[in-house]
Amino acid sequence: MEKQLHKSVVGYFLHLSKISEKWNVLVQSAERPLNNLKNQEEQLRMVSDCSLDNADLFSIDSTLRGKLIFKINVCMEDEIALISEIDSQLNNLVQGLRNKFTLLEAARSEVNINAEEMEELVSGSPYRPGLDLLMKWAIDSTNYYSELYSFINASLRSLDCKKEKTIVNLIKVFEQHKNTQAKIDGILGFTQFVAKEIE
Repeated sequence: MEKQLHKSVVGYFLHLSKISEKWNVLVQSAERPLNNLKNQEEQLRMVSDCSLDNADLFSIDSTLRGKLIFKINVCMEDEIALISEIDSQLNNLVQGLRNKFTLLEAARSEVNINAEEMEELVSGSPYRPGLDLLMKWAIDSTNYYSELYSFINASLRSLDCKKEKTIVNLIKVFEQHKNTQAKIDGILGFTQFVAKEIE
């Protein structure tokens, strides 16, 4: 049982390290479509503004306006499709992390931590924190990514391309990870040797 728990601990933190890297890449790849979406919303607002019809410098007829609005909407749908694909990939990462955590919890529940063979795993070593701390970090990191994804998904679901505020909110939610990444970086720093342990 001790070996299974050790394997689950190593597996979880190795997976967390990979998820952190993939998450950062996906969040970075969302920047371009999010900025494009914001720009297109501004263009749509400008083109849809009927008060510009009587302006001397800028005047378009209704047919041209309709064509422009259609083209902008198509571009916005393309950007939303890209963001939705990123959202789907983030969801897969979170599900994978939750699965690893479930395996870790199951392995932890099957051992007697007072058993003699568990002493090193429970107490830790110079290269590995104790089991209590590892379990706390596993809970914290699983909750971190689950909550972050939940915010991203909720913002995406409430997205209304005609409302700048909803686009700005979505951008802020994606940027939120940059501001809180230090928490995960700290956990990864303390568990870097755990993820490299060979059974």
